[in-house]
Amino acid sequence: LRDPWKLAIPDRIPKGFRAKMKKPINNFLEPLVINRASKIIVVSEEMAKQYRQAYPKRNADDFVVIPNGFDAEDFDLIEPISFPEFTIIYAGKFLTGKSFRNPIPFFQAIKILKIKGISIHFKHVGEKNLDIVKLVEDIGIESQFESVGQLSYRNTISYMKGADILLLIGSGQETEQTGKIFDYLGCKRPIL
Repeated sequence: LRDPWKLAIPDRIPKGFRAKMKKPINNFLEPLVINRASKIIVVSEEMAKQYRQAYPKRNADDFVVIPNGFDAEDFDLIEPISFPEFTIIYAGKFLTGKSFRNPIPFFQAIKILKIKGISIHFKHVGEKNLDIVKLVEDIGIESQFESVGQLSYRNTISYMKGADILLLIGSGQETEQTGKIFDYLGCKRPIL
């Protein structure tokens, strides 16, 4: 499990028929999968701890931690995109719920810098989110924001390698082990 299954904290209260069916299906499927697996591989000690507590009948040694990582050589062949202005890149999902990555403090900081005459360009590489676009407009930094949209992994790395700074925002979930940090490290750029 790269991410928790039933143990995940939902970002928003699920609505609709599909949402109502998700919990009972997950409550049925996860124990079925966990209890039939020879071993359960997770990416963090915290996630292993929580799953050991959730499945006390399983041997604690059945939960194995293999942390995320990266191969530096994979990044060497990808050329960075050149940006003419000071650019901060965030690659991935941006949501404003309590369990996911909340950009509001960062956007407010960009607004303060804008007021002080310091121009920062922020590019979001990932699924376009209309709530984020509206938030950017409400804060008044739309001239400094670009939602690039989803790109191939290789093109995303090109963007990240060309950034002056890469932005990392945690979700606040104890089990979070974002793979993004390893991509950021592979790009050899400063991380905020």
